[in-house]
Amino acid sequence: MKFTAQQIADILEGDVVGNPEEEVSKLSKIEEGEKGSLTFLSNPKYNPYLYTTNASIAIVNKSFVPEKEVTTTLIKVDNAYKSFSKLLEFYNEVKNNKSGIEQPSFISESSKIGNNEYIGAFTYIGENVVIGDNVKIYPNWYIGDNTTIGDNCVLFAGVKVYSETQIGNNCKIHSSSTIGSDGFGFAPDENGEERGLIMNLLNPKVGLFFIAFFPGFLFHSELSNQVQFLILGLIFWLQASIVFLLVSVFASKLNSFTKSNSYYNKYLFLIEVIVYVFVIYWIVR
Repeated sequence: MKFTAQQIADILEGDVVGNPEEEVSKLSKIEEGEKGSLTFLSNPKYNPYLYTTNASIAIVNKSFVPEKEVTTTLIKVDNAYKSFSKLLEFYNEVKNNKSGIEQPSFISESSKIGNNEYIGAFTYIGENVVIGDNVKIYPNWYIGDNTTIGDNCVLFAGVKVYSETQIGNNCKIHSSSTIGSDGFGFAPDENGEERGLIMNLLNPKVGLFFIAFFPGFLFHSELSNQVQFLILGLIFWLQASIVFLLVSVFASKLNSFTKSNSYYNKYLFLIEVIVYVFVIYWIVR
């Protein structure tokens, strides 16, 4: 895909200094520029490279004043860095503006596909799926039964969407994501109270898991998040302190007892051997 200097200037609302018909088809660093490439200059410390680069077009700030002759066609803009980013976004939109249905792909007869769609190869679309307008589905997608996808979505390659999932409008889902898989949470009872908190807090491993996903375990709709975080934090700290204190005391007592009773040392060693053998067997079986 090629663009001329004038086309780029029109996109960026800039001014061409040089040949407006100069063409580019790739990007490059200013110090590694070659014929047919586009680069940009925003940091003054790279100014010397502009006089030696082989890039065909360079985007520069309007405030830039060359100190010697420049052979590269320049496009002067208000902010070269932001303009280059804007150009990248435009290029990606043009590059990804595909349409049609590639083969092989499977689309259930009961599904409904909107207008101006792109469906990449090796895509599976299940029963009763509804897909809105202007949706881009890149290759290797799985969309389960009874799924709804809104308008103007961009769905990159390799995503799995489980059955009964709803995706809204203007969503962008990146490669290898899984949407609609199993989650976790609390089920309200008939009084609207949520159960399961105390049981989870009594398990130190689950407690650590809780901390990692703290925001998902707020338990009261009327208390502020700060108060709930404080309460949960104190509970975690207290239960962890009690558990580890008990473990430490028990281990210390057991160590003292076995050292003072050599008779039990023999049995303790035998128990250790049995445990190790069981663990090894469980791993290799």
